[in-house]
Amino acid sequence: MFKFKSLESLGMFFAMMAYFSFSLLDTVQKTAIIYHSIFQLLFIKYCFVLMLSLFESQRKKNYTFYKSHNIKLQVLRSILSILESGCFVLSFKYLSLADAHSIGSLTPVLVVALSAILLREYVSLKTWFAIFTGFIGVLIIMRPGLSIFDYKSLIPLTGAFFLSIYQIVTRKVSEKDSNETSLFYNSVVGIILMGVIGYFFWQPLIEYSYIYFIAIGLFFSLGLYF
Repeated sequence: MFKFKSLESLGMFFAMMAYFSFSLLDTVQKTAIIYHSIFQLLFIKYCFVLMLSLFESQRKKNYTFYKSHNIKLQVLRSILSILESGCFVLSFKYLSLADAHSIGSLTPVLVVALSAILLREYVSLKTWFAIFTGFIGVLIIMRPGLSIFDYKSLIPLTGAFFLSIYQIVTRKVSEKDSNETSLFYNSVVGIILMGVIGYFFWQPLIEYSYIYFIAIGLFFSLGLYF
């Protein structure tokens, strides 16, 4: 059986799996947003996250998963999740996936900067160089057009900002709260807020709506879990 040499290696593996899941998610959302409202899709996402949190709590026999060591941070994390996810889904409606992701690739740079400032984590010069080089590489490969300078590009840029703060808060709450606890609060806050708002923006379902919903819910919940 393959074993990771360190917790850092395991963390990098989970990070790659998370981004892979979110990449599949975005591909589905690009089409789903044409026929459904943002709030509708977000509501479905958090319903799946709730099921995942309940499943994990049962699997780990964690019957006090609803208890958090820092509820305020959990609520903040949940709101950040809604904001960043909403921004990226909205950007798919106006920008191509290539343009949206080329802008969203600023997230790692923001995360590193914020981790150094807020978490006091040491960031080596090699890490800074690798991140900036990777960002330039993404821009070269994707060759974003002039639309990247359009005002609509501020939407994924805002999403990248919220996502970077979300990851910092996730790093902080994971020190004491379990994965299922974080998933539970994320889902409950999302369901309540998106359920109320989504009620007024609900769109009629189409033939493939349930396929979109299942794929979106599955990839989103897996991405959050990783």
